[in-house]
Amino acid sequence: MHYDAVIVLSGGIRKTASGFAPTTYEDDDGFGMMGGHVRIMAAAALYGQHAARHFVFTTGVTAKTTGLFGEGVPSEASVYAAAFLDRANNADAASAVLLEDRSTNTIGNVREFLKIIKDSGWQHVAVLSSKYHLPRIKALCEMLGASGRIDFLAAEDIVRQAWPGTYNAEIDTAYASDAGKKRLQNEAEGTAAIEAGGYNPAEHQLGK
Repeated sequence: MHYDAVIVLSGGIRKTASGFAPTTYEDDDGFGMMGGHVRIMAAAALYGQHAARHFVFTTGVTAKTTGLFGEGVPSEASVYAAAFLDRANNADAASAVLLEDRSTNTIGNVREFLKIIKDSGWQHVAVLSSKYHLPRIKALCEMLGASGRIDFLAAEDIVRQAWPGTYNAEIDTAYASDAGKKRLQNEAEGTAAIEAGGYNPAEHQLGK
């Protein structure tokens, strides 16, 4: 499948010895496991397959990351884009990268990427995120009146296909863990709240 763009949703950042990086399954933001690194692996695999002209990385500087790491923390979009470029390992990859660094939570991500899709005139895009995240993304797209052709891609499915058997145990263990179950429960509750018309986006931004 070839897309005009793949929208890569961020999944939090972590501090490392050399700066910042996408979260792993070992990270927990209070709602359960995170695992943003798998989204980057999947995005790089799609890039290697020439699946899209553009890769859009989302999320700016949030209250959550500022609270964790202090002032001067980079946007999540920039951290994910840098990780993507490092993994893609191709000098031409930079020309495919776009940053959406205005949003600070998932509903903001959706609002902003829908604007980008409209303004760019893209006809067929994919939204890439963790498998646990996609039901809420779909519900938000419907709530905000998304139009056009949008495919929703689970990062874990892409990783399993790109590297058969290599990451199955890591993914399965993460989803079966207490933190994985907690994330699935919170995501299900968030999706249900959207469908019932009672969604509170600030709750998911600030982790309260």
